[in-house]
Amino acid sequence: MARTLEEFQQVIANFTSIDNANRKRAEEIYEETKKNPDFLVGSLFQCIRSNADTTTRNLCCVLLRRAIGTSINSLWKNLSPQTQLAVKSQLLETLSTEQTEETRTQLKNVTTELAREILDEEGGEWPELLMFLFNLIKSPQPEDRETSLSIFAQLAEYLKETIQSQFQFLYSVLDSSLKDSNLKVKLAALLATSEFLHICEETERKHFQHLLPFMLETISAALTAKEEEKAQNALELFVEMAELHPVFLKPYLSQLLSACVAIMKADHLEDDTRHLALEFIATLCESRPAMVRKHPGFLETVIPLIVEMMWDIEDDEDWYEGNDEDYSEVDITDSDIGEETLDRLSIALGGVLLVPFMFNHIIPQLLAAQDWQKRHTGLMSISIMSEGCLKQMRPLLKDIVSKIIPFLRDPHPRIRWAACNCIGQMSSDFQSDFQEQLHSIVLPGLIAVMDDSANPRVQGHAAAAIINFCENASSKLLEPYLDPLLSKLYGLLTGGRISVQEQATTAIAAIADAAETIFTKYYDNFVPVLKSILANANGKEYRNLRGKTMECISLIGGAVGKEKFYSDAKEIMELMMNTQNAQLESDDPQIGFLLQSWARICKCMGQDFVPYLQYVMPPLLASASISPEVTVVENDDSADEVQQDGWQFVALGDKRIGINTSAMEEKATACSMIYCYVNELKEGFFPFVEEVSKILVPSMRYYFSSSVRTASWSAMPQLIASAVAYFEKSGSIKGAGEMYVRNLVSFILPEYLNSIEEEDELDTLILGLDSLAEVFDNAGPGILTREQLETVTVLCQLLIKNVGTRREEREKLKGHEDHDDDEEEKIEEDEERDQEVLGGIADIIGRLLKTYKEEYLVYFEQILPDVKALLDSHRGSDKQTAICIFDDLVEHLGLSSLKYFSIFLPILLPSITSAHAPLRQAAVYGAGLVAQHGGNESSQFIPELLRQLSNAITLSDAKDEFFVCPTENAICAVGKICLYQSSVVDTAKILPIWLSTLPVTEDKEESKSTYNLLCTFVEQ
Repeated sequence: MARTLEEFQQVIANFTSIDNANRKRAEEIYEETKKNPDFLVGSLFQCIRSNADTTTRNLCCVLLRRAIGTSINSLWKNLSPQTQLAVKSQLLETLSTEQTEETRTQLKNVTTELAREILDEEGGEWPELLMFLFNLIKSPQPEDRETSLSIFAQLAEYLKETIQSQFQFLYSVLDSSLKDSNLKVKLAALLATSEFLHICEETERKHFQHLLPFMLETISAALTAKEEEKAQNALELFVEMAELHPVFLKPYLSQLLSACVAIMKADHLEDDTRHLALEFIATLCESRPAMVRKHPGFLETVIPLIVEMMWDIEDDEDWYEGNDEDYSEVDITDSDIGEETLDRLSIALGGVLLVPFMFNHIIPQLLAAQDWQKRHTGLMSISIMSEGCLKQMRPLLKDIVSKIIPFLRDPHPRIRWAACNCIGQMSSDFQSDFQEQLHSIVLPGLIAVMDDSANPRVQGHAAAAIINFCENASSKLLEPYLDPLLSKLYGLLTGGRISVQEQATTAIAAIADAAETIFTKYYDNFVPVLKSILANANGKEYRNLRGKTMECISLIGGAVGKEKFYSDAKEIMELMMNTQNAQLESDDPQIGFLLQSWARICKCMGQDFVPYLQYVMPPLLASASISPEVTVVENDDSADEVQQDGWQFVALGDKRIGINTSAMEEKATACSMIYCYVNELKEGFFPFVEEVSKILVPSMRYYFSSSVRTASWSAMPQLIASAVAYFEKSGSIKGAGEMYVRNLVSFILPEYLNSIEEEDELDTLILGLDSLAEVFDNAGPGILTREQLETVTVLCQLLIKNVGTRREEREKLKGHEDHDDDEEEKIEEDEERDQEVLGGIADIIGRLLKTYKEEYLVYFEQILPDVKALLDSHRGSDKQTAICIFDDLVEHLGLSSLKYFSIFLPILLPSITSAHAPLRQAAVYGAGLVAQHGGNESSQFIPELLRQLSNAITLSDAKDEFFVCPTENAICAVGKICLYQSSVVDTAKILPIWLSTLPVTEDKEESKSTYNLLCTFVEQ
């Protein structure tokens, strides 16, 4: 421990020693000195104020910030009150007199961090700081004004109340500072303005809009002064405003877009500067697409610039030697940025305006150009736009693809590659429409490209396009092309370079998966070759090929079935076990392929796979157990020290949060594979149920990945089913089995319900609700306690309330001046998701009614007001949800549901002829249930039910696509009335009419019920 200032100064000096031992010892002594925080902090101040070496002083500033700032190891609270007062006073004094710019910047950071530490505490104050900043802003020295604005900016969220009370003064300060002749002051004022916008309410924010021209002028001032880095900093602030406060920018949208376009056109500027200008435009499109769509001339001005960036491609020789994965690792180019931006604009703006503009004014000229770069841009534009402009491009699909196919024969290999890329992307985006309409021209074209042996990268990309095509192709569609396709791929597999072999292997896998049993004909040709690769391709360069080979074999096994695959299965699994036991490196791609391939083989082999679980589960459990890998680094830490493959870093204040995405993907894959095993093996998986539940239950709240959450949710009902099946098979379900299942459910349920309550992604929430309903179904009766039943019901009430809140927010958006058709479409999509959420809630209630019957009614009464609100809603979908719940009541409780008839039937009856197809379906199905389960007590309702059902059957739209299933349900319901309510209706008169409505063919389930009724009538 250092005890004197001289000793402490020596410790600091040794921090920068080139001698590792000296440096390590200095760090140890420094850590020891923290035990005397008053001495340490005082000594750091002395070094800052007295040391002549700027580097040493800056180091002491960093150490001081870490010592008294907001880090978890802060010593501030350990300082004596006297030292705390001295620190605050000396810090402001030192800051006001410091002349060296770099040290002054470090002192600003110390001041900001200390202020956060103080103001974070309840009742924490530092009034001297505010007075200090107000005085500095009036200083004639620009350095002082810049310091004041910079600190204000960093502390904006902490000074919200003070700022609001001094609003007019603040506005005048920012106004004058943005007009300051000193560039640093202008930039600090821009930062302060940006930060203040974040803490303002929308009404307050509007008062700052008049400052926008002066805020924008800071960029041009920085560029004029040839301070591009400062201009980039300013542009980054505008990007942030575009993301968070797009409406704030609206009054000056023309000036902002014009400025960004001018920057993009300025070839003398750095790429980063021009890219940031484009980033502002793209972010604004994503944040407020309707506002941008309505801006005159936007597409005509911006799209040509993006397209020009896209054709800025060099014919690099390395491209021909590499593969697609290698090439993705080179420096980001103008072309990359252009492609990414067009993709973002397509998704954000949609195709209503973009498709006609691109296909009438841009793409035809590009495709007809002599320069290969322009033809490449035309094809890539089509490929990029297809995801975001799906709806508008679908009617043009045949015409678009007919223009792409000739480019598969283009003389330039990179054009042939781009044409393959375009076909592959559109195969995925347009799904089965693409395959069904275009297979006759697409597949022969791709087969021909696979002959391009002079350009292996093009060959490989043709195979990659086949992969995409097969994802949505039926076995019947593929069958005529299998001979030529697989013949070409066999040649690539056995004679191509490694990168081509990899793509060929995956293409064979995709074909097998789509062709299913038809692939049996080709099994004996391919499996020996694939086994040979696994046995003999052992170098590191073959790792990816080996992984893809495992994937291919497992998919082939699934396609041809257990009987054909069985003779090779043992040898293949031994080869895979050898790979698994070979101490693979953490980044070995074979790990992920192994996890998925084992699961597919399990699905193929069924219960015969159970003996192999003991080998495959340990690494799978290890991958599933990976904890969230997150790191927090200071912005002043070297990027090289923290940047690693498989990590993503995002800025958060003056720190960066890093997430290990590779580990996250491995965890997600492992969780999904566990679901596959337990779902397939049922009671055979039971020995692992307890261990797996301990891993997956916490993973239901894995914040960083929705894939992990959904896989964990999906596994829960299967784990319960595995336990139930095991105890049923052993004959001990009553007793030990019931106790085990009850304990398992009690372990699962609290975290499951908490994770559902916290879930904010609607698509993910829908999947979670579906699996939760399965949990109750699989657990069976007598498992949930009263407290658990009530907790589930309260959660359902909360979720219904959340739907209402989201709807209110969407209604507010509809009233916004920028609302347009595309915005309306997005709102409709969100409403559909919320309707699925309500459907999931209804399913849960239905499963509980089915399982617990009258026991659940006390909790149903609790949620009944929410259900009645849905029943009374003006939305047909809400009424449908409520009636579906009523249907479950009647079906599972029979006569005990009679007391609810007066609530539901007044709405159900007219809904039988509703123009809303799902509502009509729920209503006619419910009518049949009332007849079947309502007994004599429901007789008063039967005549009106029969009348409404007859109307539904004879409506003009009864046989239309959307109404044919409700109509067949109505026919079945009439049959039920004849069978179960024959004392109320004239069966002899109705039955002949009923017979005339047969046959019923569209609704398979209801058809069975209808024909069972027919058989009963015949037997009578």
